[in-house]
Amino acid sequence: ARAEAVVAEARALREAIARLFQGRARPDDLALVNGFLARAPRAGLVRQGSGFGWDTDADPLRAPLWPVLWNAADLMTGDARDRVRCCADPECRWMFLDTARNRPRLWCSMEDCGNRAKARRHYLRSKRAS
Repeated sequence: ARAEAVVAEARALREAIARLFQGRARPDDLALVNGFLARAPRAGLVRQGSGFGWDTDADPLRAPLWPVLWNAADLMTGDARDRVRCCADPECRWMFLDTARNRPRLWCSMEDCGNRAKARRHYLRSKRAS
């Protein structure tokens, strides 16, 4: 039951973050994200392999949410905010960071959504031609 509650919280957080990035936030979205940030303490650094990571005393079910939350907050407050895009495939709800120089990227993944979109266009063109 606790795990199901955390999954529901994670989904609510995901949707709130997406709406904030897309400029269509609900009145309570920022409060929801801030509430999660308040419960996501960065307690200190620990060694992780050859690098470092954050050590938290967090609930182990919620701990995987914290890096996602911290990264989203860093993106929202940083210069890269305008590089966050939504996939052009209407059936895909993924977001991605467009790091290309002129920001031409349309799809979250060329191998998946981009390929499907191109195949769909080819099918429609060949269907019209016949």
